[in-house]
Amino acid sequence: MKDVIIKTKSIPAQPRSKNYPTGASVVRSSSGNTTIIPGSSGDSVDIVKEIDIKSLTDKNVLSSLRTLLEIRSRIIATDNTETELSEGDTLSSLRALEEIDKSIKSVLQTIDKTYLNKTNPDSAQRVITFLEGLTSDGFVEANSGLIVRSSKKTTSLSNALIEDSNKNSISHDLIEEENTENLSTSLLEVAAPSGTIGSLDNVDPQADTALIGSLLTKGSESWTPVAPVQSGLTDYEHMLIPVFHTIRQQWIFIPADRFGEVVPPVSSGFPYVLPLTLL
Repeated sequence: MKDVIIKTKSIPAQPRSKNYPTGASVVRSSSGNTTIIPGSSGDSVDIVKEIDIKSLTDKNVLSSLRTLLEIRSRIIATDNTETELSEGDTLSSLRALEEIDKSIKSVLQTIDKTYLNKTNPDSAQRVITFLEGLTSDGFVEANSGLIVRSSKKTTSLSNALIEDSNKNSISHDLIEEENTENLSTSLLEVAAPSGTIGSLDNVDPQADTALIGSLLTKGSESWTPVAPVQSGLTDYEHMLIPVFHTIRQQWIFIPADRFGEVVPPVSSGFPYVLPLTLL
């Protein structure tokens, strides 16, 4: 059996023998003599136990149980609503997840109030400007009207249609052009009680009660029904219907009895095709 030579021995903080000062070290030399080396401090190290009420200082240490107690006492659990969050406390795992969830929900609420939703119906309280344009595969509704502006010069005819349920409402400037050379027209369609000719804005209401065979003639302000030449049975052989020939660019007259046989290239837009025969 091999002997183990102990070169240095440390005296406990509170040695049982009074011959050794507190905190001293005993060194054994090769000759077998021992030397006592006093420690740098004679202070002892005290252990603070789990139930001790001593003050914590740099001269004492915590026991393992007291260490766990100190850690647990500084953990804020999910059901702890009284302790304020500080640098000296630690959140439990469940409480940490709860605080993270609160922060995420707060951020999501801010995003929901700031940005438009791309998947669910949403609305905005302010004007939205689309710099590159707007495309819709469905219906686009403008309850208070629609204004279309164009800064480019064009010779095409721009038509705009607005449907209004209020019969007293009239839209004069549906299209606003920055360039005065652009040609713009607006058409207003107002809901009427019936779909008759006389309900149109530019047709005399008497057209609905005109005699059979009457023709509409265009006046300076509106279309007016004209009674047939003969009363009773209309003489279509002596009746001429004027139509505008789009190729000749002039008005021509076609007998009423041959109107279905002779069909010249005429304009398709009302009121350029005239007149209308009420049967």
